[in-house]
Amino acid sequence: MRDTINIASKVLTGVIIAFAVILTGVLIARSDGDMARNIGQAINEIGITLNMFMIGTYIVAGLTLVLVIGFSVLNIFVNPKAAVNALIGIGVLVVIILVSFIAASPNIDPEFVRHVADNVEVTDRLSRQVGAGLIATYILAGLAVAAILFSWVSKLIKG
Repeated sequence: MRDTINIASKVLTGVIIAFAVILTGVLIARSDGDMARNIGQAINEIGITLNMFMIGTYIVAGLTLVLVIGFSVLNIFVNPKAAVNALIGIGVLVVIILVSFIAASPNIDPEFVRHVADNVEVTDRLSRQVGAGLIATYILAGLAVAAILFSWVSKLIKG
């Protein structure tokens, strides 16, 4: 099982590195030596090639996502005791997101609309989603700081 994961990981890493090296080589070959000044022109000249590499990147990212999800589900069946901790973590994350949505306000600040949101239609739903995302970020950042402090204090106590 671990050998399969290691091989898949190494192959995907190699494919991603190969894409990066080939794209960089094509960009350098198309520029006249001053890539910083002519990068826009080089990208315009190789637009089709760049599009192919973007599609390749999406394919590699999709394969990576499928493999991660697949091996995670497989690991749940192979090692159910370890899966309990992962499921608890996912449950806590879901609770944090629910609390964030409950705490988020759908109200839109008129000052924001007047000065910033000229080109964007800000709805109550969008405002609530952004607020929930911010609140969830604050909660998770606070938990991270609390975990760091707890670890630090417990190491001081243990000596």
